[in-house]
Amino acid sequence: MFLTCKIRMNKLDKIHYDLLNEMTYLSKNIYNSALYEIKNYYNLTNSYMDYQKCWDIIKLTDNYI
Repeated sequence: MFLTCKIRMNKLDKIHYDLLNEMTYLSKNIYNSALYEIKNYYNLTNSYMDYQKCWDIIKLTDNYI
């Protein structure tokens, strides 16, 4: 069973809501890019990519910049 937590932020003004929305969107993109790179590395080498190697690849992508 997966547990999730929902937090409602009803009292945010438009500026803060837009900023939070953009940050979560970019976070999702970075996460998906990392998963893609790890999957490709595993398919090529049959070993797991460590955090530092993944970070070095992801920080050069358009999603991070």
